[in-house]
Amino acid sequence: MSMTKSTWQNRYLLLKDFISKHEEIRITTEFTRIPKNVREEFYARFDDVRKTFVEETMPELLQDAVTLSQNVNREEEEVKGLLGLEAVEYNVVLQWLLLDPQGFVLRETFDLLFGLLKQKYESGVFEQLAKQNVTSFFRENFPRGFEKWVELSLIQLLKADKMFQFDECEVPLADAHRVGGNVIEEVPLPVESRRLEFRGEAEKAFILPSFTINSAVLNHYVSIRSDAQNAMAVANHINETKDWLRLDSAGHIMEALKKPGITLLYVARKPEDIALIADQKKILRPDMILGCKVFENWSYDNLETVNLLRNSLKPRIGTFIISKHAVSEQVHNELIFTRDSENKDADSPVKILVSDYDKDSLAPIIDSLKQWVVGTASS
Repeated sequence: MSMTKSTWQNRYLLLKDFISKHEEIRITTEFTRIPKNVREEFYARFDDVRKTFVEETMPELLQDAVTLSQNVNREEEEVKGLLGLEAVEYNVVLQWLLLDPQGFVLRETFDLLFGLLKQKYESGVFEQLAKQNVTSFFRENFPRGFEKWVELSLIQLLKADKMFQFDECEVPLADAHRVGGNVIEEVPLPVESRRLEFRGEAEKAFILPSFTINSAVLNHYVSIRSDAQNAMAVANHINETKDWLRLDSAGHIMEALKKPGITLLYVARKPEDIALIADQKKILRPDMILGCKVFENWSYDNLETVNLLRNSLKPRIGTFIISKHAVSEQVHNELIFTRDSENKDADSPVKILVSDYDKDSLAPIIDSLKQWVVGTASS
């Protein structure tokens, strides 16, 4: 008795049957030819196999992508209305996830399905590789999407009434090499804008805020930065009244800042005071660190990056872990009892917020910022 094949395998057999009935289609290890007269129907069937495969083998992952897209897009529209923005822009990969979550999830199955048609491996190997690649690609980008939901929500909770952006300067590698890597550049001033452009992942002259807002709640300016990359230049002028940490003694933190789900937050009376987050040699001490955890059953060990940054950058106000799922009592206890014994400054508060796209659950962040502003004003 033969076992009933799964739905995606049935769709795959229909695709192969379609190919066998059209001799003009050639798919071999050497080359691929899909003539124009059959191309549309071929790819409709091809994509149907991919879509059915993901729906059947990874339905929760696909639903997570769709739910993320819906929630980020909703908050994006709220922010546009609040600030009268013309557009909110993300890097290309994240934009794809937010605009076409199903296409984003299917991306990693394209070449693999052609490999199956070319008989490079059996269906079981295809299934294993596809699950592995789709999951890896999704886990890399899902935290960045959730992070953007948090940032868009904070803009609203802070009751932003002005948005500032920066003209980023790119430093050609030839210039960097010509002067031995010591390129001196002027830090761009914040400019009021009707566009919110989240910083991409390319290396630029400086690490600048993703955006700066004026908060009516705090009566202060707030700068936020995630997705940081290496700075290629040295600032010709910095605010000497601020606390700067040299990257030659804390350079290990740059790799941590590049990881998804890490956000630095700064507060100041003037936007120019928080216009530069880091240059090639130094980084501004943050007021707060936000770490997003989007997957279930994470453990204290998964906070290695957040703890490294907390201990190195010593945020003044504290650190918030924003978890999409409930957190175990063990993690709470480990956070309470773990301290950096060599550095008392690193012992700033660490709080966990559970937020499954519940904007109001982020209110403790705003409360901490308010208390800090009041405290610094009276000191």
